[in-house]
Amino acid sequence: MTNVKEMRYELTVRNKFIGVGDQPPALREMANALRAQAEFFEALDDPRIEYYPCENDYHLFYTDDETIAKEFGFSENTEED
Repeated sequence: MTNVKEMRYELTVRNKFIGVGDQPPALREMANALRAQAEFFEALDDPRIEYYPCENDYHLFYTDDETIAKEFGFSENTEED
């Protein structure tokens, strides 16, 4: 497995609750938001992208592919060991 911390680009995604506040959104709105989130995660299922699971609701993705980075909004990985 690649050392993802050394890859050039990173993307952090938070899988948060849909419907913040006292009232949840209409079911159709919630379904649409979940569908869009699912489609986004499916698109990230690419062999050029490494997934680094976290124990909280954050998901980290890494790639060295500049095209992928631009397409999904990855940023330069600035983490230093």
